[in-house]
Amino acid sequence: MPAQRRTSDGRAGCPNPANGRAVVTDAAASMLGAMSDSATVDAFIEAASVPVGSAHASGSLAEPERIRLGSPDVVRASIHAAAVAGDDVAVAEWVRTDRALATAVGGPRHWPPLVYLCFSRYLRLDAARGAGFVRAAQVLLEAGADASGGFFDASY
Repeated sequence: MPAQRRTSDGRAGCPNPANGRAVVTDAAASMLGAMSDSATVDAFIEAASVPVGSAHASGSLAEPERIRLGSPDVVRASIHAAAVAGDDVAVAEWVRTDRALATAVGGPRHWPPLVYLCFSRYLRLDAARGAGFVRAAQVLLEAGADASGGFFDASY
């Protein structure tokens, strides 16, 4: 499942929980602009996330940084990408477009943004982003994200 769906006119959007169809506001459309394709966004999120079933201290930032440098818009392409990167400004912009995005599952693991934020390799490996992660978490929690949330994987 791609991080974003397309509206009937081809614009990127987030699924409406009521009917699963993609919805996009004018503000979100302008933010998305020349958004990276959904496969690139999912690859970035996956590379920036700690693998399920492995040590939280595993991995490096080499792959997510390679993707980010090749597709600079990837971090702002979805609230999930912004959360895993600790981009508090982008997280806040997504929440301003639609507060429901703070709890929307998405990305390659179908997690809410706060879970991606907590399982981010950037959080552990890039200390300079620490304050951004705190601010992004605050924005998500103030918009209704579940601090007790997580994920379930039957194989884990």
